[in-house]
Amino acid sequence: MRANYLSNLSALAIVERFAGNPGNGDRLRGKAVELADRWVGSSPPDADLLAAAASTYGDLASAQRLREEFRSAAAGASRNLELARQAYALDPKNITRLRAVTSGYLTAGYVELDAGRYRAAIDQFSQGNRLLDGPLADHPKHPALRLMRTVLLHKTAEATWKLRRKQEGNQADALPLLQEAYRIGSDLAADDPANDAVESALSDLEGLYGSVLQMLGRPAQALPLLTHGNEYYSRHWKEVPSDTNAAFNLAIGRVWISDCRRDLHDLKGALDESRSAAEIWDRLLAMRPGTFRYLHQKADNLNTMGNLLALMGDVEAARDCFSVGLEIAEGLPKQDASYSTAVVVNELRESAKKLERAERR
Repeated sequence: MRANYLSNLSALAIVERFAGNPGNGDRLRGKAVELADRWVGSSPPDADLLAAAASTYGDLASAQRLREEFRSAAAGASRNLELARQAYALDPKNITRLRAVTSGYLTAGYVELDAGRYRAAIDQFSQGNRLLDGPLADHPKHPALRLMRTVLLHKTAEATWKLRRKQEGNQADALPLLQEAYRIGSDLAADDPANDAVESALSDLEGLYGSVLQMLGRPAQALPLLTHGNEYYSRHWKEVPSDTNAAFNLAIGRVWISDCRRDLHDLKGALDESRSAAEIWDRLLAMRPGTFRYLHQKADNLNTMGNLLALMGDVEAARDCFSVGLEIAEGLPKQDASYSTAVVVNELRESAKKLERAERR
């Protein structure tokens, strides 16, 4: 009964978040964590109770990560893993318990990834992936295990790509991981085309895969991946307008599609995509005013729009984009995690200078 009660509290907290009531979600989440600590500390070891308690901490860590409270999120993710391991140790033949541990590594890796600690993220994702080796050897067609491997490979690739970009290393190092993840994910989608979890994971993967190909100068290969991924997020956001994660991914995808169309010499198409992304950032900021990553991405997209307008000869509109983008970016906290303030400020300043030089000629 206690395990079920904790699971229901966590489920309600998630429902409240997607219903646009984060305060209610936080209250339910706090109650769940308080009861989990009390009951785990006062009860004999029980796998169901430990697993439910682990889930409460996993949900807490995810909520804190989305608010960019990375220190608290890391502590919650660590507690989630600890409790999930204890549950698995009591019930080692239960694949659901194994999946909870791998999910714990995924949660911990997400925190490190969003905090910009890419090596630590790679370590967490890789540990979770290795844990799947034995069970997948025994159950090679198990859908849930294959989906978990797809996501872990995807996230390892993302952390690898971001680490290489930060160090100015070889971004192509991420490609073998992406190719393997895409192969498994595509097979899963073919086996069960109505599975929303598979479709969501594959769409997320296509966004990253397309991004990496675009950065490597392969826009023609990137464009269909990005377009297909965005079809899912566009449909999902219409169905669930409060799902800010779907909206965020949709906007990011539009920015990458804009870059692809620019490199394929379709400037009008590129500008249309950037403008669509701008509308999404504004809608997200209306829902969650002051959110750092939304403001950062809005400023970055204004840089993209400004450069496109400059290429199309609309100097005044380009200048306005750079000016507004700089005003936003220079007002952001000085952060150097996944979304570096300095990078977007420098890019906007350089774009404005480039426009000035072009006008003098």
